[in-house]
Amino acid sequence: MKKRNFYVNEEAKISPTTDLHCHMLGILPSKKMVEIGIKNNIMIPVNHLKMMKIDTDKYLLNDEQCIPLKILNKNDLNKYTKNLSYVYSKKNQFKNLDNSYYFRSIYFKNSDLLYQLFYEISLFYKKFGINYVEMSNKWFYDDEMNKFLLKNLPELEKKTGVRLRFLAAIDKKYDKEKLKFLFNKLVENSSNYFLVGCDFLGDEKFPIENIEDFIKKITNYSILNNNRFCIRCHVGEIKENNNGIFKFLSILKNIKQNLNNYNLKFPEIRIGHGIYGMNNYCINLCKELDVIIELNLTSNLKLHNIEKVADYPLQSYIDNNLNFVIGTDSPGIFKTNIKKELKLAKKIGLNHEQLNKIKLLENVIKK
Repeated sequence: MKKRNFYVNEEAKISPTTDLHCHMLGILPSKKMVEIGIKNNIMIPVNHLKMMKIDTDKYLLNDEQCIPLKILNKNDLNKYTKNLSYVYSKKNQFKNLDNSYYFRSIYFKNSDLLYQLFYEISLFYKKFGINYVEMSNKWFYDDEMNKFLLKNLPELEKKTGVRLRFLAAIDKKYDKEKLKFLFNKLVENSSNYFLVGCDFLGDEKFPIENIEDFIKKITNYSILNNNRFCIRCHVGEIKENNNGIFKFLSILKNIKQNLNNYNLKFPEIRIGHGIYGMNNYCINLCKELDVIIELNLTSNLKLHNIEKVADYPLQSYIDNNLNFVIGTDSPGIFKTNIKKELKLAKKIGLNHEQLNKIKLLENVIKK
């Protein structure tokens, strides 16, 4: 009789069941996006194809602005599919990443595709044992999108067993007027059960100070009116800006200090990536604020934020008893999934005990 591998079976039981760090536009594999596009006769803007260096002259009649995806020849379709994933460039790594999101955005702007897109997202996660997902959504203010989610999320959850939730995406590069508009829309839509937090993201060359007022306002709003919002910042992702974690956590520490005499619940604080700048002071702040760090190993490798997986400071998190979870960032763009991320994390110190700790965190986090 074949012996059962009890260790493997036990590991399977405590594999992650959440993906708390992913971006809505980047979840589905590129081939699945193309399959959906062809099936639904999606029209691709000519400028998208030109950015991909696809010769559009042979497809154009008159001065059309869009071309049906289904008429592209095999070579051009392969090139289009490739550009929906991250194409590495040493000089333009973040620009190329932004382009991948940009090319995918037209699918989510098409209201006729939303049900199929979110259904496929749910099936993608179900395949890997994930039953709770939080994704960054830059269109959290869009009335049509919100109406769709209110109407269809319960049915999708019942059909697939996967709960989809959203974080309002706020880019560090936004100007004051746009930030004011987005704050008002975030407050306006905060009663939507599927909106569970706020995500500060974007190129780290834009300093935290750009969004400091927004961080303060949404944190105080969460404390006084909501108490269920997660406040997350993409920070400590690149070597060139290694004081972002300190600045982000210092803002929150000052807010919390002003609440010491009140019996008010502080929001859930998370750091996306957190590779650089985690000094002793920041470690202590993480403990004081119950911060959760989100590991995104594949994206950090492919963007060359780290050169090899061993460069990620996971062992330091473990040694200092910090809270962390495993995310995928954009699994479709970076060609990964939670199982691959788990395998990488095990290579650099993740063990049975830490998996159990992640499981306990997941049980608390699920809204």
